[in-house]
Amino acid sequence: MSRYFGEALKLLEKRRKDAVKKSEKAYADAVSSDPLLCEIDRQIQENSKKLIEYFGRPDEKFSAINQNIDALRDELYSRMVKLGIDTDAFSPRYYCENCNDTGFIKGKKCKCLLMLEKELALKRLGNTLPIEKCDFENFDTSLYPEECREHMTDIFGFCRAYAYSLHKKSSSILMTGNTGLGKTHLSLSIVKTAIEKGLSAAYGSAQNFLSKIENEHFSRGDERTDTLDTLLDADLLVLDDLGTEFSSAFVNSTIYCIINTRLLAQNPTIISTNLGLEELKSRYGDRILSRIMGNYDILKFDGRDIRVLKRIEEFNC
Repeated sequence: MSRYFGEALKLLEKRRKDAVKKSEKAYADAVSSDPLLCEIDRQIQENSKKLIEYFGRPDEKFSAINQNIDALRDELYSRMVKLGIDTDAFSPRYYCENCNDTGFIKGKKCKCLLMLEKELALKRLGNTLPIEKCDFENFDTSLYPEECREHMTDIFGFCRAYAYSLHKKSSSILMTGNTGLGKTHLSLSIVKTAIEKGLSAAYGSAQNFLSKIENEHFSRGDERTDTLDTLLDADLLVLDDLGTEFSSAFVNSTIYCIINTRLLAQNPTIISTNLGLEELKSRYGDRILSRIMGNYDILKFDGRDIRVLKRIEEFNC
């Protein structure tokens, strides 16, 4: 069971209570708007109290009281309709109409509960995401040296078009090149667009993700972990700085699992790395590299560290 199950249920319970509270307030406001409505409602409440006395022994008295409540309620609603009061507002309007915000349908988790668990997991993984600082509008291709500016402008255009057309079955991308060339900025810009589209996105360094997966795995002995499940289930996954993590058989196996599972599910993954293709092959082997080479769009970033160039430009200004 996900560690976010209880938290997700609490959120659903709050949604449900808020919906009921809102409908009860709408009814109370409507009744208080007209003295006659208030009197009819009082009679309904009085009859409802009498009905409790006969509960479990439905004789003629019980049926008569029940019929009287129905007649009073019909009279109440009919008068409200004539007054232009929206009686539909008296029924709770739940966030999820499939389960009425209970989280379950016939004993099985509703999609809304599963989605809440996923959102909570993604929020934990991305709570330090500097997403507000990165978008396509503030990516400056003029900072690149003239000899590679056209190439980097093409990469920028590719990433922007990819983000705007992004969906759950989009292709995957490998961003490779030296540090400070804009890989993180562009991948975060794609993540920002994905979130604006309503897609779930997991972003983080390969080192942090793999460390969490390893700690969870060996502390519990489970084959699968919460972090791994989150990465596999996200609509979009961005693994930043692949190659900075501690290398081990477990880590390499986990990387292959992530890449291969998401490819089979046709879920888009973006990997950024400072390593070249030969270095990737040397570090991870043919099996991982062949999955990337055969299925990813490969973007080679060129130029000088634009973060340094930005600071120089700011200083000169």
